[in-house]
Amino acid sequence: MRTIIALALPLLLVASSSACKSPEGSSQQPLILPDEGQASPPEPAEAPRTVALVLVTIANPFFVLMEKGARRAESELGIRLSVVTTPNDISGEQQSGSIRKLMQDKVDAIVLVPGHSAEMIPAVKEARDAGIVVINIDNRLDPAMSQKVGLTDVPFIGVHNEQGAYLSARYLGSKLAPPSQVAVIGGDPSSRAGQDRERGVLRAFAEIEGIEVVATELAYWKIDDAYQATARIFARHPKTRAVFCTNDLMALGTIRYLDETGRNDVLVASYDDIEEARTAMRRGRLLATINQRADEQGYMGVKYAVRALAGEKLPAETFIDVELVTADTLDRAVK
Repeated sequence: MRTIIALALPLLLVASSSACKSPEGSSQQPLILPDEGQASPPEPAEAPRTVALVLVTIANPFFVLMEKGARRAESELGIRLSVVTTPNDISGEQQSGSIRKLMQDKVDAIVLVPGHSAEMIPAVKEARDAGIVVINIDNRLDPAMSQKVGLTDVPFIGVHNEQGAYLSARYLGSKLAPPSQVAVIGGDPSSRAGQDRERGVLRAFAEIEGIEVVATELAYWKIDDAYQATARIFARHPKTRAVFCTNDLMALGTIRYLDETGRNDVLVASYDDIEEARTAMRRGRLLATINQRADEQGYMGVKYAVRALAGEKLPAETFIDVELVTADTLDRAVK
């Protein structure tokens, strides 16, 4: 009996060993069940939402501030932000092309500063029809044209341009002794913001007795164009005592002309509160400007885009308060 058991034991061991081996050439490993408390593998992270900020031009420091605010929102909200500008800052056609390119890139949202209030509305409508969220900031899209093509419910974030220009021009007028001749240099007549600012300036001057507006010129928001416009004004009206420019860059062009011709007796006021305007104010060449919180407009534009992507209903209009900046308030004015 002992002999039988001794012979059978090696055979059982061989059989047991063969049963535990994988088939020849197989890499199969024994199944290991996880502990009941072991965490499941993490879900793959979703790609961040893509938001495009479409600006008029990065050459204007105002829009540099706007991008800075948008970048702050990007950091806080975890989205991916791209910034698009055009070489020709008054070309609605170029901005329209940029919007159509963004549609091809399948961005989730567009935060738009229109260079032209009406010309680019068809492209904006195409983007909306393609399911892209659009937020309009700073310069409002033309309401009548938008209604005509069926572009509705585009939230707007901006300031009351007419009221801001009124405050700056009113302050300028208060420093003039009547009778005084004044001139106005406007930006782009196709811009709703430009139209509103010019209305505010003319309203302010009309309320002050003894002020006569002897000239209005257009300089399309540019320094060199404003320099030339100022030269034309003083060639025809050498007794002009003050010039209002509807943005700071044009005011810098006007100031350059006045400096070169020795006209230190002429007062200048403007709108935008860029750092270069503050420098001119510190040296006594700019009387007043308007801070319209470019950084906050950029920040809120991106934030609204993310809220809309989450399905939130947004207000049709959101207005940011402007601030009159003068030499007396410069050190405590918002930046």
